[in-house]
Amino acid sequence: MNKYVTFTGFVKEYSDVEEILKNAAVAVAPYVDDDKTYTRYTDPTKPKDYMAYGIPVVITKVPQVAYEIEKNKCGFAILYNKQELVDAISTLLTDDRIWLEFKRNTIAMAKKYTWNKIFNKAFMDTLYK
Repeated sequence: MNKYVTFTGFVKEYSDVEEILKNAAVAVAPYVDDDKTYTRYTDPTKPKDYMAYGIPVVITKVPQVAYEIEKNKCGFAILYNKQELVDAISTLLTDDRIWLEFKRNTIAMAKKYTWNKIFNKAFMDTLYK
């Protein structure tokens, strides 16, 4: 498994993260949905970073972006369940058609999250409401 999977742990420098993402085929964003987590109330940037590099995402159905990823066919939104995780990753790594479709979709979806678009929308929504 170590030949194909890299568990990096915390990476201090973002430039190192970018190098890792350049070579990735699938990204996994497992968030636990319990009383101790705040992720369901946030908008995590990691899934968007993954998509900016065209990496299909396997994400748990905790943050709202998981549902957007699923809806836009950028990856799989799953429950926090080992078998669902295995199935989603296996599908992406063995079905070239799905992987390529999701890869294309991730790039398109990531374009919606540029800072210019986010700030312009926020300013327009604030100024013209």
